[in-house]
Amino acid sequence: MFAHTKITTNLNFKAIKKVLALIVLCFIAFNSHAQLKYQNGYLVYNAMERYNGYMTNWEGWAHCWKFGNRMIKFDLGPADSRVSSNSDKLVLYDTENGGFIDLYARNVYTNSDAASKTNIQSLGSATATLTQLRPVSFEWADKAHYFKTSRRSTGVSNPKEMGFIAQEIEQVLPDIVAVDCEGHRVVNYSALIPLLTKSIQELNGQIETLKAEIEALKSGK
Repeated sequence: MFAHTKITTNLNFKAIKKVLALIVLCFIAFNSHAQLKYQNGYLVYNAMERYNGYMTNWEGWAHCWKFGNRMIKFDLGPADSRVSSNSDKLVLYDTENGGFIDLYARNVYTNSDAASKTNIQSLGSATATLTQLRPVSFEWADKAHYFKTSRRSTGVSNPKEMGFIAQEIEQVLPDIVAVDCEGHRVVNYSALIPLLTKSIQELNGQIETLKAEIEALKSGK
């Protein structure tokens, strides 16, 4: 009877020590801003400084999330941090609600370095191409997802969107239309800027010609 009681007491004491140790570790983790990182082949527990008040921090030059054969990577090694995926594209899409989401930024820069390009040629006539496009105003079919009044600083209750229909652009400029993995047609709107620039140049040339003809008529030549 005595031996049994002693063994039970020892077991309970060991269990209590484990629980206390776990509590201490949790206390350290939540109050010292702990981190888990992969270092020299091991998963290492360590403490780190809180960054700007955020409670969750990861240490390391890159972080990857993988699901099946798909992966997204945050690369912190370069001077400008990078985000990439092995599908060569990133889509801002709310899968649960089934809709694209807005992107807000100060500026968006596109790679346009001559060293990255080949077979460079000047554009031909652009005005005739642009006149085939139909600018439209529209409303998103799923207003509950695509339109939220709280996002609009103007206070307009039901604002109109403006743009083009991808299927119509595809008939004129197929190179700037793509189809995503969900079957949605998407348009590279920035590709229209060179065409608009070329068209303005063409129209300006026509204006200058007409001005010269008018001056000639005024002078009686």
